[in-house]
Amino acid sequence: MLTVGRPGDPVTDATLPWPSDRLTIDAGVLTLTNIETEGPGNARDVNFDPLVLPDGIEPSNDPLLSARSAVYAVSYRARTGEAKSPSVVQVDEVAP
Repeated sequence: MLTVGRPGDPVTDATLPWPSDRLTIDAGVLTLTNIETEGPGNARDVNFDPLVLPDGIEPSNDPLLSARSAVYAVSYRARTGEAKSPSVVQVDEVAP
C-alpha cells in the first residue's frame, strides 16, 4: 500500500503518522514462488542504499535515511570481506 502525502505532512520524523484521510493506493501483491541459493551471478555484492535514488526522486529530510545509508554501507563492507566460496550461508534443503 502506498500513502500519498500532502504539503505539510511531516517528512523529517518517521515516528509521526500522517493523517488517516490520506489517499492510499494498492500497488499490488508480490508473490514469491521459489528461492535460489547463492550462486555465481546472484546479487551477492549488492548494497541497498535508501539515498541512491533515480532522477526526479528526492529523499525526504528524515534523518533515519542517512543513518540507514551509513549502517548498510558498513554491512556491505563486512559482507564483501567474506570468502566468496564456499558461501557462509548454507542451505540444506529448500521447501517446495
